[in-house]
Amino acid sequence: MNKQPIVIAQKMLGCRANAFDSDMMASLLVANGFLMTDDLSKAGVIIINTCTVTNKASADARNMIRKTVRENPQARIIVTGCYAQVSSQDVAMIDGVDLILGQNEKNEIVDYIKSLTESTAVQKINVTDISRETVKWPSVDLDSNRTRINLKIQDGCNHFCSYCIIPMARGRSVSVSLSDVATQVDQILKKKFKEIILTGIHVGAYGNDLDPRTSLTELLIKLDEKLRGTDCRLRLSSINPDEVTDELISLVAHSQNICHYFHVAIQSGSDEILRKMKRRYNAKQVSDVLRKIRKAMPDAGIGTDIIVGFPSETDELFNETMNAMATLPVTYGHVFRYSKRSGTLSASYVDDGAMNDKKKRSVMLRQLFHDKKIKFYESFINHEMNVIVEECNDNGFYYGVTSNYIPVYFKADPSAMGNVVKVRMRAVLDHAALEGEVTCRY
Repeated sequence: MNKQPIVIAQKMLGCRANAFDSDMMASLLVANGFLMTDDLSKAGVIIINTCTVTNKASADARNMIRKTVRENPQARIIVTGCYAQVSSQDVAMIDGVDLILGQNEKNEIVDYIKSLTESTAVQKINVTDISRETVKWPSVDLDSNRTRINLKIQDGCNHFCSYCIIPMARGRSVSVSLSDVATQVDQILKKKFKEIILTGIHVGAYGNDLDPRTSLTELLIKLDEKLRGTDCRLRLSSINPDEVTDELISLVAHSQNICHYFHVAIQSGSDEILRKMKRRYNAKQVSDVLRKIRKAMPDAGIGTDIIVGFPSETDELFNETMNAMATLPVTYGHVFRYSKRSGTLSASYVDDGAMNDKKKRSVMLRQLFHDKKIKFYESFINHEMNVIVEECNDNGFYYGVTSNYIPVYFKADPSAMGNVVKVRMRAVLDHAALEGEVTCRY
């Protein structure tokens, strides 16, 4: 009698790099005869890919693990990702967890699942020290009905900002070679994806570790040439202000395939706070870079991340951030309240910011970003823009995003799914998106 294939489900928290890692594991499992499902009740094994970027992310990971164990008692539970890497002993204390894998061990997911399901002796915690060894990861080869795909070109970080646990969770910076990235892009084009999102932990450091040394801009030049004449576009994920060069801005501005979109991780508009965070730029550099982007690309979407309530952030220093975000051409922002993270340098700082101040500041900054986003969206009303059709909601409206990362809802024919359509923007919706009408297929 033929043995029934093992059915695997995945759950994930965290960033685009984690999303890529989950796709990578699914790709390896499918290639080795396992079946993937979105229905956890049918899974014999559930893989939980965790995040630990903040204390809340760690708490969310623990809650997800406990809930998954409680709701799926028949399944074997594997926990991996950043939280598993830095807090494996804490994960091991959660009842119902069968296996804990570190970042490098993700690459061996097939062997670990075979050992687990065949009752072969396998230790519960399998986490190597990634500060000493970082292993490259396999490529992703998935048949998918998605239109956009993450491509991890880099992992890890060498910077050790004072608030950040990620170097301990992801290891030293390591890049995929130019030729390997190009090969993966060729595979993605064959799968008919319409957008490739270049992702990593410190994307701006791409190529620094390669021999010969190269750069993110050099990679983008090669990929821009490869995508020329196709209907696939390229989106760059988060980058630091000091890594946005004039050459990079010019390349994106003149490209037909690279999205007019930058997510610039600023973190604070105060020089004093930036120094204590151990960021490698100042407020003037941030201002200069963002204004250069806006001058070169008036239509560019420019996002950012800001941490409020960092130790010693007074009202005066917070107002420096508020004023900077109000006057700079930022179109949206993510706001995070600082929380002490054990294992980081800032955990030793005196956290003299009252929680109410952090909450108040985050509300103020989120409102500012909301208002700026709506104003940016309004500037495109009556403009025609290309939109990749991604999904259809229960009300019959199709959804997609523009090159400059504006979400759009519109009526369309089912045959438009997965394709690019031209949409005339008509109104801003209450949930901070645009509503439009299709004018023609691309």
